[in-house]
Amino acid sequence: MRLLIVDDEPIMREGLKVYIDWRNCGIESICTAGDGVSALEVVQSQRPDILITDIRMPEMTGLELIEEVRKLQPDCVCLIISGYNDFEYAKKGIEMGAFGYLVKPVSEEELKNAAVSAAQEAHRRIESHQMLERYQEASGQQQRLKDRELLNELLSGEEVQMTPALEAAGERMGISFHRSA
Repeated sequence: MRLLIVDDEPIMREGLKVYIDWRNCGIESICTAGDGVSALEVVQSQRPDILITDIRMPEMTGLELIEEVRKLQPDCVCLIISGYNDFEYAKKGIEMGAFGYLVKPVSEEELKNAAVSAAQEAHRRIESHQMLERYQEASGQQQRLKDRELLNELLSGEEVQMTPALEAAGERMGISFHRSA
């Protein structure tokens, strides 16, 4: 899994990077950015599974960043870390799909718990996405088998009863059926 840490304070960025043993959370790669605009470039190139962002930053707020990340990578788990214990920020973050909201200064235990929870959620989302892909692939294979069976039935030379399933299979295969009067 990949992690992106976004904060306009270099000390916070680097501190978050080394404060937690991210490898124990399943994080293989850590990127950082000093503002939301730079973070979006990293999101596009690195596709992080987890985003940890500050709220107030120059050029683009953390909330605006989350909104843009949702468009690019809807399954990214977003954590907000802010120096502002403001309910409206937290509410807006949760409405935008943020996984959590931590208030600076963050204790090591609080950050570790949030990181572990975020990593577990990211794993869950990745597994769900992979299961959906496998299901879609299996469904597609199953549909192709059904289509093949119908085509074999047509090619057998025997009279075939026209059904909605047969018409749909024909459409998928680019075959047009003409009904005889």
